[in-house]
Amino acid sequence: MLKTEIRPAPVAPGNVIFQAFPDGSLRVRNTTPLGPYPRSLTERLEHWAAVVPDRLFLAERDGDGWRNVTYRDALNAARAIDQVLLDRGLSATRPVLIGSQPARGRAAAPLECAERLRGAASLAAPR
Repeated sequence: MLKTEIRPAPVAPGNVIFQAFPDGSLRVRNTTPLGPYPRSLTERLEHWAAVVPDRLFLAERDGDGWRNVTYRDALNAARAIDQVLLDRGLSATRPVLIGSQPARGRAAAPLECAERLRGAASLAAPR
């Protein structure tokens, strides 16, 4: 059996307000102001590709082993997809539909579409 170190995960303070409505719905709101956050997911990918380029970003089972993608690999893939989409004249007004089996190799496309084109829908068929 694998032994895994459990590390505490930082979470927002629980200053929560519950508001019940006559229709039975419930609104839950955290009163703590939102702190600084990245402009986009790719901003974080760019950050980690610069800080720890060879660290594992995604992994996928491949037979008896694993296929790994580092932060550098993921950023390079996202940038390549970005260029292809731009070369084909796609933009926020011409959205992209990504249809595929869920897989690590296709993780960069939704990231880049969401960042550069501001219009992507990902459609993944179950395995």
